[in-house]
Amino acid sequence: ADDLQDAGIKVVGYLTTSYAGRSEGEVKDEIDRYYDWYDLDGVFLDEVSTSDHGYYKDLREYAENPEGSQTVVLNPGAPVPESYEDAADIIIVYENSGSPSGVDSNGIPESKLGALPYGGEPSESEYKELTESVGYAYKAPDWMYAASNIEDQADWAD
Repeated sequence: ADDLQDAGIKVVGYLTTSYAGRSEGEVKDEIDRYYDWYDLDGVFLDEVSTSDHGYYKDLREYAENPEGSQTVVLNPGAPVPESYEDAADIIIVYENSGSPSGVDSNGIPESKLGALPYGGEPSESEYKELTESVGYAYKAPDWMYAASNIEDQADWAD
């Protein structure tokens, strides 16, 4: 974790919430174990229900401690109601094969939204369209690494 953090990469611990089926106490205990074992920058909560805002808001408030600045990522893999804006720092609103033709933000600022496309290789135009819809795209296409100018790559990542 230290090498990644030294390179400016945030390191988060993975936890499943089983679509709000796990008790908050159980998830909080797991968050505590992660923070006790590793020097993490936050948590990635997976299998997120799109209809239990209070559950995730409580987990965010808990996970932001002990320093109050940890990053909380929610992965419902689909759009969530606008109320979820205060339940995470980053919300993955697309997790599916290929690039989406559009992302429904439901009023949440695009800078808080993320996408996890998998399978296939998006074209430059598909990738650019995606990065204009979300603040975080978690799969960089192979052609991006072939760019000879590092500034070109940074422009695509913004």
